[in-house]
Amino acid sequence: MNALGLLVRSLVLLGLGTGLCAQTISQNRVPIGSILNAEDEAHRQARIAITGDLGFPPLPPLRADSPLNTILFADRQPVSDATAGSAFSAMGEDEGPEMVNGFLPMGPSGTGTSFPEIFKYQLPTSYDSREPPVPLVVAYHGFGGSANSVAASSLLEEECEARGWIYMAPTGIDDQLFGSPVSQQNTEAAIQFMIDSFTVDPERIYAVGFSMGAGVLTNFAARRRDPDGVMIAALGLVSGTYDWTFSHADGTSVLQEWLENQYNFSGPPSTHAFNYNQSSGVHFDPLTYPPSSYLAVPELSMAANLADLPVYMTYDSGDTIPHVPGQNDSLETFLIAQGASVTKTVVSGSPVTHSWGILDEVDLLDFFDGKTAVREPADFEALQDLGGGVSWATSTQRNSGAFTVLEGSADTLTDSIAVTDVENATSVVIDVSAAAVGDSFPLRLDLSSADIDGFQVTLTGFDERPSYIVEAGTNTVLPGVDSDPFNNALIFDVDGNETLSLDVLRNADWTTTLSSAPNPAPLPGATTITIDAPDTTGYAFMILAISEQVYTAKGVTLVALAMPPAIILQFTLNASGDRAFSASVPNDPMLSGLRMPTQVIALNGSLAESVSNVWGFRIQ
Repeated sequence: MNALGLLVRSLVLLGLGTGLCAQTISQNRVPIGSILNAEDEAHRQARIAITGDLGFPPLPPLRADSPLNTILFADRQPVSDATAGSAFSAMGEDEGPEMVNGFLPMGPSGTGTSFPEIFKYQLPTSYDSREPPVPLVVAYHGFGGSANSVAASSLLEEECEARGWIYMAPTGIDDQLFGSPVSQQNTEAAIQFMIDSFTVDPERIYAVGFSMGAGVLTNFAARRRDPDGVMIAALGLVSGTYDWTFSHADGTSVLQEWLENQYNFSGPPSTHAFNYNQSSGVHFDPLTYPPSSYLAVPELSMAANLADLPVYMTYDSGDTIPHVPGQNDSLETFLIAQGASVTKTVVSGSPVTHSWGILDEVDLLDFFDGKTAVREPADFEALQDLGGGVSWATSTQRNSGAFTVLEGSADTLTDSIAVTDVENATSVVIDVSAAAVGDSFPLRLDLSSADIDGFQVTLTGFDERPSYIVEAGTNTVLPGVDSDPFNNALIFDVDGNETLSLDVLRNADWTTTLSSAPNPAPLPGATTITIDAPDTTGYAFMILAISEQVYTAKGVTLVALAMPPAIILQFTLNASGDRAFSASVPNDPMLSGLRMPTQVIALNGSLAESVSNVWGFRIQ
């Protein structure tokens, strides 16, 4: 069996395992103008053998006269180390660090998708798991290239070795996927494996992609804003292409067939526009396609999320893909408008203008060095394809197949938070502690909905329990605010197209906990009311009100208004200041959907010592 057949067989066998398997392989280099080297082709065939046929047309063979003016061919053009800009090392194949084939199986214990992931990684010879964590460089291939092709065509792994950094190159399921969500999930799983398995510094994960890979990583970084997840600290873009809607319009029928594959975007942009936009770095206005300049559409461009991400861009001014210079210049303008820091290097006269060879690896890793992930920026703008976390807020998407939008701002000097222009969200959870205002009272809160549906707000993360909310600068209670006393949270609705300016207040004597379950109570049926007051109190008044107003009774501040038709109950507490009892709900249709703001005053003798949270007692 020849070497190619042996490697394919080995990787297929590895694919039958249940965990990560690794095989050390050599690093073969390819000269300028050669066809894909045997090792790269072996990598491709091994992937096909493991994942099966995904329905893509076969890659057309590279020929000496293959055109270098489309993404289809140009991304597959191999280059030598000499073209990459520095001299070959004289060391032999068996010297230096090992390049390892990594494998993650499909399913919950591996990638979390229906496909396994083949990737490459290299630990530096200086690696020591007892030493402090080191950066990880994630290198993403171009269209038709494999995880192997990056090391075969650049000096990135050598530069990582020189700095003592870890290198890895994912596949993203298949070399013909344009960063669709399932492809990105595999990539994230491979990155997470590196974090879990080695002493990777999760705050210093750097990513660099070539051509299609640059567009994939632009989107990958933009879609990952959750401070608790994988986050890219700095991004490198080499000869990037960023808009798959444009690639479809500009491409051959074969390229369009690839893009319309079910594992890419499942159809043309005319019928599946969101699928293209959620995976693109930028959406350019078709009216500004060449011969005009490219103009990014902010409300459809995921790169709008990259205000806090340092970006390094490079391309050859004579790139054989005509749209590369224009798209990169437009992306630079767009990123700067979002507030991002961009370093752009334009080269000229490269032997192969659309290739890894234009990259100055030393300059790129110098740019990466020292940069850390910005996980919880005080201010953000978020364009979310699936909802989720961004900085100190988390959204739940209302309608799939459309972007969720929100803007946030937190100011510790003025003790204020704003979440504005919210679209396509059923709820937004605001973590005031993550926003660094968790101990601030009064807390100014500005909210606005930009659609007819509105959204629910949950304020959580307070160091001490918040009490109630009033309209800013007044004593007018915001009605309908529910409490979650076990999580120091307040919950309320922002109506469609509504703008609110509010103050969140705290009263130090609101220390009793009031709750009921189930809530809403069934009609008819029973619910259990539970009270946890200080153990120095002996009895209590419960107010079941219809309306809410800030007022004083027995020397304490209340909100549940104790005026007819309110119900006031008196009962004793046990020695611990607690009480739990059942309450029956009569079968009266007039009660259906009723919410009664309910509050308890706990007394020590005749002295009102403690007040409860306002509990929204609801009936189905």
